[in-house]
Amino acid sequence: MILKDGADMPGAPEDFLSIVIPAYNEAENIRFVVQEALDILRGLTSRFEIIVVDDASTDETGAILAELSGEIPQLKVIRNPQNIGCHPSSLVGYAAAQGDYCYFIPADRQIPAAEITKFLACAKAGHDVVYSWRQHREDPPHRLWISGFYNLLVRWLFGIRVHDVDSSELLTGRAVAQILPRLRSNSAFITVEILLEAQRQGLRIGEVIIDHRPRLAGKARGLSFPEVSRVPANFFRVLFWFWRQKVKGYPMQG
Repeated sequence: MILKDGADMPGAPEDFLSIVIPAYNEAENIRFVVQEALDILRGLTSRFEIIVVDDASTDETGAILAELSGEIPQLKVIRNPQNIGCHPSSLVGYAAAQGDYCYFIPADRQIPAAEITKFLACAKAGHDVVYSWRQHREDPPHRLWISGFYNLLVRWLFGIRVHDVDSSELLTGRAVAQILPRLRSNSAFITVEILLEAQRQGLRIGEVIIDHRPRLAGKARGLSFPEVSRVPANFFRVLFWFWRQKVKGYPMQG
């Protein structure tokens, strides 16, 4: 299912919303991202939290977050003792989240926080896991080529039906409780494993088309060596598990 807008977003005051934001050396962006998240959440519900996972930043990110946490009661800051990468950090945030809906965005301000309305509309339509499709992605050509190839590969090998496995996502509280304990990946491949586990458990998966902005400050780190180097081991372990399930005749669709 693809939803293109959130005009009929049914955000209800009783819903508790969590936005999870991993951040590594994003001193130039983090204040903007937190304030943008705060502004959109205040307009949607009276019950919310913003969880920023500081992935052992070495710049002023931590100091800025300490200042913001003194100003914003709904802001929770978790600092990783060592750098583990964006998507492993998102799991740290999910584990701490209390929301009925948990929305993950990076701290580079490329994905507007307001896009949560599209994710919520899709979740309210009955989907426990909602992924985004950056149909018009504002990134350098080499990142577009690598991402395009990676997405084609995982769709072909695993039968995944979403277009963009390495962007933002929203999980319901139920999906967080059911999926997170079963994840074993420790790299960007986490996003693929979330989808496969959702399929295995029969959870419905949705997709929304989102806006994507160019990076205006800071440095992209999604293709850093420590992050990328862990992907192959995760990839082949999950591929082996996946084909074993297929051979056994286990249903692998949501």
